[in-house]
Amino acid sequence: MNNSNKQNGHKKSSNRYNVLMVPEGGGNVRTFRTSMDFLVLVVVLMLLLIGAAVMYVINNSDREESHMARENELRDRISALSEDIIMLQADNENLQNQLRAANALLESKSVEEEIEQETEEVDLSYVPTFLPVSGTVSIPSPYTPENEYITFTVGVGARVISAADGVVVYAGESVLDGYSVKVNHGNGYETIYYTDNTPYVAEGMKVKRGDTLFEISGESKVLKYQISYEGGFIDPYTIMDIDG
Repeated sequence: MNNSNKQNGHKKSSNRYNVLMVPEGGGNVRTFRTSMDFLVLVVVLMLLLIGAAVMYVINNSDREESHMARENELRDRISALSEDIIMLQADNENLQNQLRAANALLESKSVEEEIEQETEEVDLSYVPTFLPVSGTVSIPSPYTPENEYITFTVGVGARVISAADGVVVYAGESVLDGYSVKVNHGNGYETIYYTDNTPYVAEGMKVKRGDTLFEISGESKVLKYQISYEGGFIDPYTIMDIDG
């Protein structure tokens, strides 16, 4: 019985250890008694702490790498966007230049069209399309190659007017009728007007379409009218606006 107790005590005492703590530079030495289980627990805890520290370092390293990769990706995107912005700005400038060129072309064409229209209007003003009488007038007689003129019967007070813009090249007595006025329109056309009334214009005067050449008075109620083009007489009906 005593032997058994001694053996158990020996076993218990063999599982416990003395730990000495000696300060550096001398001093009181401290002694701690501990068991194997406690030492194992301490070692395990230390290993766990070391493992946790290693995992923390690894995780932080992975996070830093991920963060750096994210930053690099964002830098690449910003760089790509910057290049796109530069290209868009260049495209916008090109479009603005094209728009300015198109506007300039349109303005140029508009000016040219206005000039052409004005030129056309000016040219038409020298073409004898107007009816040469203002006032009461009958439908003129037909044109014949033998007479080379048409005849209007007009009322007293009616005016004989220039059929187009031009210059009076003759105003005076006529063999065909009492008086005549010839207007040169400067484009190959000439118009000749014959009545028994004294003309209101003189040679060398510039006249506009509608200007008065004669005024019908007294018993003279006839106007003979001729148009020549490039030196030859033509039928006035071919260019004259009867409704005008």
